[in-house]
Amino acid sequence: MTDFVRLAIFIMIFSLAGCGGGGETGSSATTGKVVAVMKSTALSPAAASVGAISCTLSLPYGVFAKTDAAGNVVVAEVVQVINSSLPVGTIVSAPVYIAPTAAHSGSIQVAILNADGFNANEEVAINLLTKNSYVPKPDDFSLVGFTAWDLNGAIITLNPTLSVQSGNGAT
Repeated sequence: MTDFVRLAIFIMIFSLAGCGGGGETGSSATTGKVVAVMKSTALSPAAASVGAISCTLSLPYGVFAKTDAAGNVVVAEVVQVINSSLPVGTIVSAPVYIAPTAAHSGSIQVAILNADGFNANEEVAINLLTKNSYVPKPDDFSLVGFTAWDLNGAIITLNPTLSVQSGNGAT
């Protein structure tokens, strides 16, 4: 199987449910913002060239992703790859978003793909909004899923870390 075919498979897998589960649109309920930064570091030199990363972040009630009128995540405002050295051709998939409710936590899944590979030390910021004066704590969030693949489509081991910063004011 070629790298291009594997990349196409990754894209199809992570874009199937891209519209997510709806949720807030970031209107008058918005009172603040939260930025969750996920970073992965290679555990060995063999894992230095990555073809794709998929990560899922749990979201507490009161925190939501900005969506448009149709309930689709506004990708350009929610997902930001911090490292500007990503090679040309890198794709950041539309996030799979499940809005949290009072009964259960939500989640947002993001995938980054590149057929030529990229460095394992990339940082992805997930820009989220809060409502009703809720100020979440870093412990309210967790990585509930993190998978990385090499250029041949084999799963590789990376060490993911998560940091969360809350801010005041509407975005």
